[in-house]
Amino acid sequence: MITAKVNIAGALAAIDKAAEGARKAAVVSVAEWLQHVITKSFEAQASPEGVPWKPLSEPYATLKATGGGEGGRKVGVLGLTAFKRILESSGELFRDATWPPTIVGNTITAGSVLPYAGAHQFGANISIPEFGPRNAAVLRFYSSDLRAIFAKRVRAHTVTIPARPYLPSPEFAEQEGAKVAEEAIQDAIDQAGAGPAVK
Repeated sequence: MITAKVNIAGALAAIDKAAEGARKAAVVSVAEWLQHVITKSFEAQASPEGVPWKPLSEPYATLKATGGGEGGRKVGVLGLTAFKRILESSGELFRDATWPPTIVGNTITAGSVLPYAGAHQFGANISIPEFGPRNAAVLRFYSSDLRAIFAKRVRAHTVTIPARPYLPSPEFAEQEGAKVAEEAIQDAIDQAGAGPAVK
């Protein structure tokens, strides 16, 4: 009997190596895209899908513009600071959310571990119980025009924080992330000289 044998182990190893390279390229491209999308959300003051964030209430916007936040430009006798952008005070949420995403295998994760991050992403109703001063005779607050307000007690009330999504929705992330991955894989195939991908 006459036979011909062909060992394609080398060719298959080359394919596996190329496939792993394309996978890594896709994962890195999606991670970069996700970080960019979150950064643009803060810059545009809108969700990654393009829905503008609800504006700040007028009193709070005035307070921020005249010096109610931390860091930044010092304003007035109180030495408070001015920030006009939504979700911007200390810059902590922006820094945490736009930190390079974590990559584990084929999963890319971005977000924030700050305790208030979810309240801004999804919105929240926060019940504030009645309270008074602990170590003083009165409480001191500042109005939007920076006038001091003194009170012996604050009644129970609810604070509503509207949703201002800075992370993409799962559906948007999956759909757009898949497009970015497909482009990265096609680029890797093109660079390897293999021609268009089979779909």
